[in-house]
Amino acid sequence: AIPSAELSAPIGRVVRLPSGLIAMIPDDDPIDIPVFEPGSTPGAARIRPVALAAPLSGEVSSLADGLLIPTRDGQVFLIDPGTGEEIAKPFQPQLEAGRKYRWSRPATIGDDQFVIADDGGGLYRAIVKAEPEKHLAEAASVRLDDPITSPIAVLGDHVYAVDRADSLIRVDQSRLTDKTLHPLGAKCVLGPVTIGEHILLVTNDDLMHVIDSSGKIRIDGLPYGRPLGEPLVDGGHWLFATAAGVVWRVDPTTGEELAMKETELALGSSLALVRGSLMVAGHDGTLYLIEKP
Repeated sequence: AIPSAELSAPIGRVVRLPSGLIAMIPDDDPIDIPVFEPGSTPGAARIRPVALAAPLSGEVSSLADGLLIPTRDGQVFLIDPGTGEEIAKPFQPQLEAGRKYRWSRPATIGDDQFVIADDGGGLYRAIVKAEPEKHLAEAASVRLDDPITSPIAVLGDHVYAVDRADSLIRVDQSRLTDKTLHPLGAKCVLGPVTIGEHILLVTNDDLMHVIDSSGKIRIDGLPYGRPLGEPLVDGGHWLFATAAGVVWRVDPTTGEELAMKETELALGSSLALVRGSLMVAGHDGTLYLIEKP
């Protein structure tokens, strides 16, 4: 286990950054986020909190080397995970006085754009602009009949999400128009999330829906139950973990199980890769390094 003295709450999700830092997102709506710095050796690893300008109110995502932080007051910040400072002035739609906002997890497009939805039916594409000072500006927006209740995912020229009516929606990436609907028949509990050339989502009937670049949907069962979070990509494969401590490897193209490992640990987070091993948080917040299956 890795010492976890600075973890004051269970970790629900991890966000890996190109710099090697790992943001460890607590459950609920925290006012700070622990950031894990692996270091060059196990003894050099450390965890430190990064304070937020307002309580988190949605899921965190990465944009280039920064973290996108959607907040309760209606603003979306882009911060440096190493310092907590703003990289650009925050994005905000036209705000309603006194309203507490809830946001979807944003989906990034390249290093300077993202798509995000609020709980009032707004869907937005924002872009980093340099003038008159660096800021997050609205590039497109639409109002949906049924608000988005899932993360946003982008694949090719399309944006995918699940709405309040439990339908998978697809819109054009540029203008957020040309909407199509695909009823799921169950609640989405994980995703949609873009992983390489696929989009993954899991429904509460314990089915995994995999969408390819052509829009075709494949449905697979989950042999060890619902995964704790999105898979870790390793050698072109997906690695999942469950709360019961099972870690297994899947071919995303076919859905075939390739390997499985029982850790005999009570796990509480998705997986991260650290120096060739898997880092995962236990249900009590303890960090473990385990071998890959």
